[in-house]
Amino acid sequence: MFKKIANFTSVIFFFCLVSTLSRAQLLGLYEFDAGGDGSSWDDAANWEQVFDHNGLPISGNPATPPDAVTSADIPLAGVVIDSTMPGQTALDVNIGTTGGAGTLNMGGGDLTIRDLFVGRDAAGSLDVSGGTLIAGDDITVGDGSVGSMTMSNGAVSTGDDFNVNVDSSFTMTGGTLFVGDRLVTNDNASLLVDGGEIIADDDFFFFGSSQITVDSGAMIVFDKLRFDDVLTTGKLTINSGFVRSQEFGFVDELNYIMNGTVEINGDGFYQSEAPGPGSLASQLSIAAAKALIADGIFFTSEALMKLDAFAVVVPEFDGRTDVVFTQVSLVSAVPEPASLLLLGLGGLGLLLRKRTMGHP
Repeated sequence: MFKKIANFTSVIFFFCLVSTLSRAQLLGLYEFDAGGDGSSWDDAANWEQVFDHNGLPISGNPATPPDAVTSADIPLAGVVIDSTMPGQTALDVNIGTTGGAGTLNMGGGDLTIRDLFVGRDAAGSLDVSGGTLIAGDDITVGDGSVGSMTMSNGAVSTGDDFNVNVDSSFTMTGGTLFVGDRLVTNDNASLLVDGGEIIADDDFFFFGSSQITVDSGAMIVFDKLRFDDVLTTGKLTINSGFVRSQEFGFVDELNYIMNGTVEINGDGFYQSEAPGPGSLASQLSIAAAKALIADGIFFTSEALMKLDAFAVVVPEFDGRTDVVFTQVSLVSAVPEPASLLLLGLGGLGLLLRKRTMGHP
């Protein structure tokens, strides 16, 4: 499913890249003023022209809602995209501007853009309960002001990064989020997953004192999961569901660096691809995981029962089949013996394929 999303996103990203190359000519801007029915994105009477495509001031209602060469400012609450509005487009979308706080509620239809900023100059919020939202570049929650994004259904994808910044939050209870590059939380950002799936093609970067909680659902990244390279209070809490990554921490020259805390409770678990011949230095072995558990800093649990580490086989990961992972979970959550893989009994040859990434 996510491969299809990724392929579709790449097509849209090409379209947005072409737009970016001629950005100097794409200065059109519409502002939502609720002058039509008061809420519908596709009602042109709800928009006021601010600048034309040459960047010159203009006023009045446009003939159509925003298009692929027109940015959209939302300084008001209650803007809606629903199932009656397929094929909506814009260049950049700013929710919460100098004109005031804004909200966008997407319950269906589809919206294709380049960049999305939730909380640009004033508080902004985005709720996705259906439909398809495609950003050819980034989605940033909290960009100069506080932003919040909630997702309960539908599909959201980015061609590049998904950022959650200071004082801002992303809450997912359903649907799918595909991140074409990195998912990044900064400062004291919060991210809650209680259903649905997040997949990132590159990294999970949890920086500052950001708090990430998984109560159900899944978070999967095909490269690194890491916290800051300085001592921080960042924390990933997995109460149920799971988090899976290729690497745990990172290697800076000769030093292995892992900060932050991963707390595992209930039937939640964390998996990192196990090392093998030619594998990356920051892939997590069973011995290393057990040492981190014993250290009591990087892997912790509120439960009375202790954590343990063991090998499992994941049927598919990043296009590969039967990939060996090191799993950390409560002893009571250890799977049946049939699903365990004893190291040395084969299958490690699958690890010879190293992922080639465009970023360190």
